Amino acid sequence: MKIGIDFDDTLNDYRSLLKDLVSERHDKKLKSGETLASTIGKEISENLVKEVLETDLSLRLAPRQHSVEVMQRLIKDGHEFIVLTARYDREIHHIDEWLSKHGLQANVYPTNREDKGPIAEELGLAFHLDDMISQINTFTTDHHTIPVLIAGGWMPTSLAGGDSTSSRVSDHVRKVEGWLEFESLINTAA
Repeated sequence: MKIGIDFDDTLNDYRSLLKDLVSERHDKKLKSGETLASTIGKEISENLVKEVLETDLSLRLAPRQHSVEVMQRLIKDGHEFIVLTARYDREIHHIDEWLSKHGLQANVYPTNREDKGPIAEELGLAFHLDDMISQINTFTTDHHTIPVLIAGGWMPTSLAGGDSTSSRVSDHVRKVEGWLEFESLINTAA
């Protein structure tokens, strides 16, 4: 089965790295519900996000709990993964390095901040796991790809794309608390 997964804050813990960097560099705490811009200012937050996305700072991203071992098991079971990321083409080199560092194999497909729903359908994905509600809602009931929202949600930044105020999830979207529940969903469908 071909499975799509988002990279930032789905496969890894992007939010924690941003919190750490805000604390290390600006001696401030990034609180739940706050944006980077409201905490450290718009220009500084945009530069910080660009640095994480476009430099080897991406290699500091810790895996989200259970993501690596679940992905390894699913790959061993014959599933193929596509990292369907909102990142730009120029930002994927570090994703490839991160995957290699964690012993994972996946094709990386950058959407260049475009909606993922139509692209997932075009790629023939059976499932797509994402943390961003605005992206998961781009999967319509006409799509064969089953959208799955992982708990945690996106911490909005000015570069995140999509509507950061979106909180309503379409009825056809599956929801999971974490990677172990996602693995169970995939194993049930296989």
